[in-house]
Amino acid sequence: MASKYWLKLFHETIYDPKVMMMSPGARLRFYECLCLAGDWDKDGELPPVDHMIFVFRVPEEQLLSELNELIKAGIVAHNESNYVIAKFQDRQKAMDTNERSYRYRDTQQKKEYHELGNKCNDSATNCDADTDIELDTDTELDTDKKQTKSGKKPVVVSKENKSKAANSLILRGLSTDTVQELLPLRTEAELKDYCLAYDEAILNGTAKHSGWLVSAIRKGFEVKYLLKDRQERLKTLDPSRYTKGFEEFINS
Repeated sequence: MASKYWLKLFHETIYDPKVMMMSPGARLRFYECLCLAGDWDKDGELPPVDHMIFVFRVPEEQLLSELNELIKAGIVAHNESNYVIAKFQDRQKAMDTNERSYRYRDTQQKKEYHELGNKCNDSATNCDADTDIELDTDTELDTDKKQTKSGKKPVVVSKENKSKAANSLILRGLSTDTVQELLPLRTEAELKDYCLAYDEAILNGTAKHSGWLVSAIRKGFEVKYLLKDRQERLKTLDPSRYTKGFEEFINS
C-alpha cells in the first residue's frame, strides 16, 4: 500500500509533558520522525540511521542523541534492527463511528464553553451567567440540604475560582459536562493539585489518559507523592530550555 501524504497530529501533543519537557532539538526530531514514518509506511517503523541522517541533514552523533531522548520519553522504541514510533499505528488508524461521534460532541461542548466565556467578557456588567461553567443553583445556595452520592456535602467553589479550576481541567482534555460534575467535589486548591499530579502521572507512565484525572478527583486519590516527585524534578530542569508560556503552564 502506498504511503499517505498526510498524518494525524493531535492538539493534546502541546500539553503532553513527555513531549514538551524534551529539548527543543528532540521535539523537532519527533515531528520529523512522524512525517518520515508516515512516508516510510511500515506501521511506525523508521528507516535506517543512514537514511535519517540524509533526510534530516544532521550529524550522526546529534541524531542518535535526540533519538535516545525520545526513547527515554517513551515516544520511540529501539530493537536490534531499527527504531519504531510507539503507538503510531493506533494513533494513525481511521476513526470508527463511535470515536468520530465522541469527538464531534466534545468539539461542540468546547465551542459552547468558549462562546459563553466570550459573551460574558464582551459585556461583563450585563452578563447574568457565570463566565465559564454553571453549577446547579440549588447546589451553591442550599448545600446544607443537598449531598453527593457519596453522602458528603458538595464543596462550594466561588465564581472567580471556579473559572480557574474549570480552565485547568478543560486544558487537560476534560469535557464541559465532566468538569461541571467535578467542580463541586473538591476545592480549587485540591483541583489544582490533582491537575499537577495528573501531569506527573502522564510523564512517569502511571496515567495514560484523562480518565485517570477524573477517577482521582471522584475517588479522592492520595497524590502528594506525585506532587513531591514533580517538584523535585522541576528543580533539575534548565529554565533556559523552555519558553515563558510553557513555564507558566507547568506551574499553573
